Amino acid sequence: MTNEDRNETFRRLMAVFIPNRSAFPLDELERYRDRYIAFDPEGTKIIASSERAEDIDAAIRAAGYETAWCPVEFVD
Repeated sequence: MTNEDRNETFRRLMAVFIPNRSAFPLDELERYRDRYIAFDPEGTKIIASSERAEDIDAAIRAAGYETAWCPVEFVD
């Protein structure tokens, strides 16, 4: 896959992810307070969480996802 292909894939994923993430239920996020969370590439579900930033990549891989395509954020 070329860099141009990766960039196009990223643009397509973000076009789906951003509106889905914006619509994600706040009460669902509340369950993950003070944790790092990773969303699936479409932004429709949380696929991993961890109290420590250094552990989130392993949790993403354990869930069967590629870390590069799963946005991570901290819920405070």
